[in-house]
Amino acid sequence: TSVGAARTTLSTAERVAELPATRAAVRAGRLSGPQANEVAAAASAERARRVLVNASGVTRGVHRPERRYVFQVPAPLAEYGAGALALARAAGHSRLQVVARNEPGAREAAERLAENAAALGMQAVVHTASASDADYAAQIAAARARGAGAWIAFGRAADAAEQVMAFKRAGYAPPMFLAQGAAEAGFVQRVGQDAEFALGITAY
Repeated sequence: TSVGAARTTLSTAERVAELPATRAAVRAGRLSGPQANEVAAAASAERARRVLVNASGVTRGVHRPERRYVFQVPAPLAEYGAGALALARAAGHSRLQVVARNEPGAREAAERLAENAAALGMQAVVHTASASDADYAAQIAAARARGAGAWIAFGRAADAAEQVMAFKRAGYAPPMFLAQGAAEAGFVQRVGQDAEFALGITAY
């Protein structure tokens, strides 16, 4: 209900007020309201030495290794690109074009993938794109210019579908296309047979 939602928002605001870094992340758009609530709940449980089983929080703020009372169920979003990076490396692609939907979770996964790629001597360039930036012309031009061997995207099914349609309009076909949204049924519904050879990333 609207009353219940309001109470949750107020409770989150009260707990986040005690966490300056989390409050700053929310204001900067790096964390959403629900994600901030998860971080605040984990921090509260740790201070009270109360066991908390985290079944939904997937951001770095919740998955902190120093916490002793918060037990994790899902994999952190930052690790979602590990398999993608391994596939690209196995295929011999050292130049990666990484595109993230402009929202906290997608950006976090893309940033971690780029960090891990750099540690392996690979070159990963991260671009963010808003939902309204559907032509992906700038990202395609950048991928072409640097000879990217793999296009890795974090976002939703609609984002992955828009990218495939943008590839077709531009006459561009990356040697490897791997997108988080491509694992969803809505992706195939949007692009049909053009979904062939696309690789997907599934949630935990």
